[in-house]
Amino acid sequence: MQDYEYHLDVFGQHTAQIYTQICLCFPFSATSHHEDIIITLNDGLHRLATALPWTFGKVIKDNEGVFTVQMRKTRPQIVVKDLSPSIAMRSLRQSDFPITSLDEDLLCPVRTQPQPDSLDVWPVFVVQATFVKEGLLLTCTLQHQVGDMTALAQVMYLLNKACCDEEFTQEELNIGNVDRRAVVSLLERLVSNEQGTGSDSPVFPSTKPQSQPQKESPSAATSPTKLGWANIAFSTASLIALKAEAMNDVPPGSYVSTDDALSAFIWRHMTLAKLSRLESEEYTTFGRTVDMRKHIGFPLAYAGVAATKASVTESAHALATHKSLGTIASALRAAVNTPTLGHDFRMLATMRARPQSRDESPTSDLRLDPTKDVMLSSWAKYTEIWSFDFGLGLGKPVSVRRPLFRPAKEGLVYLLPKRPNGEIVAVLCLREEDLRWLKEDKEWVRWAMWIG
Repeated sequence: MQDYEYHLDVFGQHTAQIYTQICLCFPFSATSHHEDIIITLNDGLHRLATALPWTFGKVIKDNEGVFTVQMRKTRPQIVVKDLSPSIAMRSLRQSDFPITSLDEDLLCPVRTQPQPDSLDVWPVFVVQATFVKEGLLLTCTLQHQVGDMTALAQVMYLLNKACCDEEFTQEELNIGNVDRRAVVSLLERLVSNEQGTGSDSPVFPSTKPQSQPQKESPSAATSPTKLGWANIAFSTASLIALKAEAMNDVPPGSYVSTDDALSAFIWRHMTLAKLSRLESEEYTTFGRTVDMRKHIGFPLAYAGVAATKASVTESAHALATHKSLGTIASALRAAVNTPTLGHDFRMLATMRARPQSRDESPTSDLRLDPTKDVMLSSWAKYTEIWSFDFGLGLGKPVSVRRPLFRPAKEGLVYLLPKRPNGEIVAVLCLREEDLRWLKEDKEWVRWAMWIG
């Protein structure tokens, strides 16, 4: 197995080496034993690595600058940390697991954005079991050159099966070990745009009116202010109400999803919080990660990178003060329903296949200004994560969270996997003054519950 080499898809050839993390929180029963939990998880990792060897590999760059996965020489093992003297599950549950209590430096085996010299190897998939008083915080991390969030959810699903001693199906093995080099069919040639700018024109051009010059936001020119993170809960009742309000202004025969309505609500109110710093003619862009598997005929269980970004740009003042929730949500829906999305994704893949593109964003040409724009990644559909018990005898997780990471990224939003009761928790990173503004915004607090 030491000679094992697994090739990545074209989106795995970018040089941005980051990790996606998610933490599952389990309370202990009176009969729980650390040793039994560790053995179960290690045995599951070994079964997973035997079936899908790349999950226990390391990302390396060969002499030609191509990234691949090679096998690590040691037996798969989880990272174990005991923080029971300083962290109690009871206090975490009472406060509903605020992100400020879930620091990646404590709970994650590797940072979201590791320093280049901080790791001897870049592991593909790592699990950390953090024992707290009367509980377990189980964090799973996936290297982003290897897979996106859908891939992480699939690897966790397979690990859950392995820990429960369930057999993998042949289809799961075939999809899991597919040769990724040709999984995206590249265009024979890049199509020049109407202006004849050729292959270097953006795949996702800005929707800002061409008459508007690109100007640096006044807020971007000032010295950076302190950023903060917050978890914000939207109950089932709030989500139903927001979608109903949005549907009031949707054109006949059209629809918007709950994700669209919630995203529109978040974008509008984040813009409102920043509005006093923006000039009247400034524009704001909302970028949203789109899972492309169904758009291009990929298996939904494909564990590579198959995501792109769709964007909408609006006048910041019009968005915040004039446009209805339904109008904003409809624009967001139109951006992900564009009939050219699959072709644009193939064009992006073709561009990314060029060696000179490896320093660029892996899944989009979208460029955002964090002082006024928003980048949202929705994990809401990964509801199955709430059912993973990993055969530990602890029952289902009582919380699923994204750990806090540094450096903070202003304007970044995650929608966490929807709870079985329908609640969605949003993770926001904003200036602390903007977070304070939201806490006082009457419409925001009408629908959102502050966790912190």
